[in-house]
Amino acid sequence: MVWHSHMLNPRNFMEDCIRYGKMSTWKTGFPFAAVNACIDDRTLEYTVPEKTKQLFEKQLRMKWDNLHDPPGKDLKCPRCAQVNTILWTEGGIGESVKEAFKDSTGFADRSFETTCKHCKCFINHDRLRVAKFRSDLIELLENKWPMPGSIYNINGVPEGPLKGRPKLLNQLMLFPSLLMETLGRDLLAFTDPRLDRCRDIDALRKELETKLRDRNVIKRAHARGFLNGSTVRPGEKVHFRRMMSHYWENFSPFALDLVGAVIRQGTFVQKMDNIDWLHSPTVMETADRLIKKYEVFFKIMFDNPSKMAVPTLDVDLAWHTHQLQPRRYYKYSTRVKTYSIRVFIDHDDKVDENKLSEAFEWTSKMYRRATDGAIYSECTCWYCEATRAPDLYDRVFNVGSASRARENADTLHDRQDISSDPDKNPHISAHNAVRPATLAAQDPRIGQLQRIRLHRNYEKAVRRAEKRGVVRSDAKRSKDGGYEPYYYAPYVWGYPIIVPYYGPYMCDPGISSDSYACNPSCMNVSAGMVGNCCSGTCGGAVAAGSCGGAGAVGCAGSGSGSACGGGSGGGCGGGGGSGGGCGGGGGG
Repeated sequence: MVWHSHMLNPRNFMEDCIRYGKMSTWKTGFPFAAVNACIDDRTLEYTVPEKTKQLFEKQLRMKWDNLHDPPGKDLKCPRCAQVNTILWTEGGIGESVKEAFKDSTGFADRSFETTCKHCKCFINHDRLRVAKFRSDLIELLENKWPMPGSIYNINGVPEGPLKGRPKLLNQLMLFPSLLMETLGRDLLAFTDPRLDRCRDIDALRKELETKLRDRNVIKRAHARGFLNGSTVRPGEKVHFRRMMSHYWENFSPFALDLVGAVIRQGTFVQKMDNIDWLHSPTVMETADRLIKKYEVFFKIMFDNPSKMAVPTLDVDLAWHTHQLQPRRYYKYSTRVKTYSIRVFIDHDDKVDENKLSEAFEWTSKMYRRATDGAIYSECTCWYCEATRAPDLYDRVFNVGSASRARENADTLHDRQDISSDPDKNPHISAHNAVRPATLAAQDPRIGQLQRIRLHRNYEKAVRRAEKRGVVRSDAKRSKDGGYEPYYYAPYVWGYPIIVPYYGPYMCDPGISSDSYACNPSCMNVSAGMVGNCCSGTCGGAVAAGSCGGAGAVGCAGSGSGSACGGGSGGGCGGGGGSGGGCGGGGGG
C-alpha cells in the first residue's frame, strides 16, 4: 500500500528514484503478475510463499507481519548520532474522544517528543525535519546530489542542458541547488544541532526569507549557473517552493509524507470496495468502458494544461493503474505536442475541497463537449444532480451536445444500474480533498456559499424530476419547504457518525487528524504560515504539496509577493508534505 501510494505521485516518485539511484524500480513498475499470483481467487486473501517471507525478513530485518515487530524504533539523535530506542506509539486516546491520540508522544504520534539519553538533546518531529534538510544540504555540498525540487523542469520533465535548448530553463530548475551551494556554509552553521539555533522548519523558513531578500546572495547564486542579475525569476520561485515542500510536515527520506498519502489513498480503496466491481458479472465490460472514458479525460488534461481536471472514481481507477507503470505513464504523458512542449502530468494529492468541486463541474462540461453529449458522472445522487444542472438546464439555447446530454441525464433515473446512493456509483473522486488552514478558509461563509449554490441546484433537479413523475428516494422536505439531501454517516471506529451537509467533494470526515504526525486532511496555503514557504516566492499551493499538474507553473497563486499563476493538471493522487495543522474531522 505504501509503495502503491508513492507511485501515485508520479513526479515525486520519479524524483526519489533519480536521487537515490533506483531507476530500475522506476522502469520495472508495479509487479502485477507476482501480486496476482498470491491472491486467492475465491477468498481474495493475499498469501505469499514462506520463502518470500524469509527473504523479506532477512533483507529488511523486519517481520513480515508488522504486528510481530517490536513496539520500539531505533532513532539516531540529530546532535550526537547515537541510537535511542523509542516507542512507535503510546496509543492513548486522552481525555477527549474528539481529539483522540492528540497528546500521545510516540514516534508516529502527533505530539512526539523524547530526550536523547546520551547528550540530553530534545527531539521531536520539528527537529527531525531540520535534520532532513541538513542531510540533503550535506549531500549537495559533498557529493553534488541536487536538492529536491531541482530534478525536473517547470513541466515535470527531467532535462539537462542540451544543444539547442535554452539555458534559462535549466537555470530555473537548478536554482534551489545553486542557492543552497551559495549559502552552504551559513546554513550548515545555522542548522547545526549543537548550536541549537534552528529548532524547527519555520525558523529555517525565516532565515531563508532573509537570504532571498539579499540581492548579493541571489547574484552569487546566478553566477554559479548561466545567468546574471540579482532578481529571483518567477520560475525559480516555483522550484524553490517545490524544494521546501519536501520538508513541511515531512521528516521521511521521501519527497512526500507517505503516511498521509496512504491514509488518503485508503479513502479511495474504501469507495472502490463499496462499489464492489469485483463481484459484478459485467466487470470486464466495465473495465473497457472506464478505459475509454479515461482516454477522453486524459485528452482533456493534455489539451488544457492550465486547468485542473477532476476524475470520477472509475476514471481514477484507470488513472491509478496507469501510474503503477511509471515508465509507460511517463512516455504516454510526455508525448510531444504540436507546439513542442512536453508535460509530465502529475496526480495531485492535495486540493482544496471547494476548488475540487468547481473543477469537477468544469471537467463535466468539457467531457460533454468532447463526447458530443455523454454524461461524465453517471450518478443520480444529490451532488451529481446539482453539479450538472447549471450546464444542462440553465441555458438560454439548448442545442448540440448540451441537448443530447440533457436527454441522457433525464434517462439516468430510468436505469436500474444507477442509484441515488453516493456510495454505489462512480462519481467524483475526492480522496485528495483537503481543507486549507488559511484565515479565509476558516471563514465558514466560504463553504456555506458553495453548499447554498449546490443546494439550490439540487432543489431544481428534484422539481424537474417531480414534473416527470419521478420521486427521488433521497429527497426529503426541510422545515422551510425546500429539499434536504440526506446526511452522510461514515463508520468511525466501527460506529456510524452523522455528518450534516456533507458533499462527496469534501475531505473524508472519518480521518482523525489528531492521530498522525502530519494532518492527512489539511494543507496550509496562506503566505508566511507554517506549512507554506518564504514570502516573495510563489503561490501557497506549491509549498502545500498540491502543485505540479500539467500547468506551466502548477500552483494556485495564493501567496504573497510575486504569486505565479497557473493550474494543476489532475486533481488527485500525491503531493508534497502536508501543510500546517488545522482542525480535523472525526476519528478513524
